[in-house]
Amino acid sequence: MESFIQSHKRKEVLIFTDGSVEKGFTGIGGCTAVPLPIGSEESEMIANEVCRGLIDNLEAEVCGIALGMDMTIQYYSTQPPTTEHDNLYILSDFISAI
Repeated sequence: MESFIQSHKRKEVLIFTDGSVEKGFTGIGGCTAVPLPIGSEESEMIANEVCRGLIDNLEAEVCGIALGMDMTIQYYSTQPPTTEHDNLYILSDFISAI
């Protein structure tokens, strides 16, 4: 995994996501997303969000992925248009969420 990150970091957008629930399998949950934008001059962004209602770990992880995608859309909306396409990688520790 480390070699994958190093070979793609700052060349393509990587989003690290995570979500969890307090005290067990169902409860109050939260998530975080850390997109690493393209280019060395861009700093990484970090966002956290509390998920509403009682949720499980899967919902918290999906919340983190959605948060990361929203942040990436915001990032691209501030970038000049390009004719090239970029790859986007979402890195999660919960395969069922993807």
